[in-house]
Amino acid sequence: MQIHFYDQWDKPSTNKSNTEPPKGKGLTKMIKQVALLDGNRIQLFFIAVGIVTAFIFSYLIFAGDYGQAGAHQQVEVFKPQDLLYTVQKGDTLWSIAMQHYPELTTEEAINKIQQKNGLGGTTIQAGQTIWLP
Repeated sequence: MQIHFYDQWDKPSTNKSNTEPPKGKGLTKMIKQVALLDGNRIQLFFIAVGIVTAFIFSYLIFAGDYGQAGAHQQVEVFKPQDLLYTVQKGDTLWSIAMQHYPELTTEEAINKIQQKNGLGGTTIQAGQTIWLP
């Protein structure tokens, strides 16, 4: 705090105040501005910088091309009405489709079973378990 006496009011001050805006450009100016802050403001400044930095790094790490981490994986969803069926000796996809899906054509039912289980063909083995959608 500066005290001016009556005879000094019209004269410019020779003392530099530490509230004077810093001179310089870019980073130098920002460093000088931080140096002018008191202890609590400096802590608040560094906390804010830390939060912004953490946000940027987490975005760079977790945001992929698809907008989510792990979006490359295909997840198969099983509904409560799906039935896990163990293939018996002599079963074929044709016979299973006819038995469990009388409302569909046999070809449609076989396609559903193949898609649900990721089967490339129509071959199944006794003892194999498959999902019936």
